[in-house]
Amino acid sequence: MAKKKTTQKSKTFTEALGLNNIINDKTGFVAGSSFYALLSISVSLFLAISAQVQQIKV
Repeated sequence: MAKKKTTQKSKTFTEALGLNNIINDKTGFVAGSSFYALLSISVSLFLAISAQVQQIKV
């Protein structure tokens, strides 16, 4: 009897690296929240420093 061809399911990035056991929903939320916090802090510092630099230039 011939075997049926099964369609291969394409792997996601985390499945290809084998990170499914490490990364779950809570880890993704914490990583996303910390990334957003760092991004907002860096943007606010960039704007504050650039405003100070423009005040120094005459």
